[in-house]
Amino acid sequence: MARLLLVDDDPRFLQVMVSLLQARSHEVVTLAEADTALGLLEEQTFDLAIFDLHMGQSNGMDLLKIARS
Repeated sequence: MARLLLVDDDPRFLQVMVSLLQARSHEVVTLAEADTALGLLEEQTFDLAIFDLHMGQSNGMDLLKIARS
């Protein structure tokens, strides 16, 4: 079982992904905002993080760069 973080501003996408991943016994944490994800990444660890590339004013690539550092 892996601990996964999904960050996307589309609630339907998150709902589908959570259903699929939880059915495979993964723990899934979802967020709709990149700023919230940054705070969570500072406090907790995840086996995998998936970021939406285009989230309103946020950019998934920018979030990835910050998360990696």
